[in-house]
Amino acid sequence: MANDRNSKKKAGKQFRQKFLRTFLELLRVTLPIWGVLVMFIALLGLVFSLIEKIRIFEGIYHAFITALTIGYGDITAHTRLGMAISVLIGIIGMVTSGIIVALAFQAVKIAYESNYGKDLNKYFDTDKN
Repeated sequence: MANDRNSKKKAGKQFRQKFLRTFLELLRVTLPIWGVLVMFIALLGLVFSLIEKIRIFEGIYHAFITALTIGYGDITAHTRLGMAISVLIGIIGMVTSGIIVALAFQAVKIAYESNYGKDLNKYFDTDKN
């Protein structure tokens, strides 16, 4: 029974390590995609700060809080252009978050199939003929 527990612990540890290595590799490979989106969010934060006449740090802070859909409400747009930029930041943030979640899911799938030798697609197959 102790051997079974130790083998499950070892398998779990291997799974977590494989997931982390795979996830980081997927992030590295897709950096040109999500990296540009993150830079665009920062740039829009800079533009937001100029339009709303706030400090640059606060504009970039607002951009990332908006992009991550946290939205504390401590900094808000007071001009129509500032509001439009905030909406654009939110949309870009959702796309960026979606990409990161998709990469994490793919890393889980790869790690699971590598570690346990089982195909996860059968659990997500919606075509039941």
